[in-house]
Amino acid sequence: MSTDEIPPLGVVPETVLRPGFQAWLSLVHSYGSVAKTLDRRLTRDLDISLAWFEVLVLLHTAADGRRRLLELSRLLIVSKASVSKLIDRMEKSGLVRREASERDRRAVYAVITPSGREALSEALPLQTANVEDCFSRLLDERDLHDLVRILGKVTAHYEGIEPSGPSTPGAAPAPSDREGGQAAP
Repeated sequence: MSTDEIPPLGVVPETVLRPGFQAWLSLVHSYGSVAKTLDRRLTRDLDISLAWFEVLVLLHTAADGRRRLLELSRLLIVSKASVSKLIDRMEKSGLVRREASERDRRAVYAVITPSGREALSEALPLQTANVEDCFSRLLDERDLHDLVRILGKVTAHYEGIEPSGPSTPGAAPAPSDREGGQAAP
């Protein structure tokens, strides 16, 4: 890139001013602001981070209360190493336990414990109220429906599904994440 192509300091490149880029920045900044506040409140009130809460929800909503670490990393959009460290800390707190697969020695599962279910049961009403206070109350009913519809389109594109309503991350494991399963073509 030549110096002729670099905009002077203080000048916003034309591409950044496009609606698509502005929408993306708004989404990222909004999520960051709300997530930071939710994390701070959960940590203050229950000594559970937002990441811990999300793991507990994902494990609780799994049919058998367990998910592969690889699946958790995909659903949480973090590296497998990050999930492993997260599960280590949660395991030390007694909220989850690791379980090896009997069929695939490479597969390691995180399993929610009774203490984890109890912690989630305590956190869920607080988190519901926090989400209402930090996010939902700022939008009207139409905004909320539009947001679910719009973000559902984006999620569907990347997950290869039909946009048909609310998308809950991890509602069902992907075939490639199931023990012994094969990836869909």
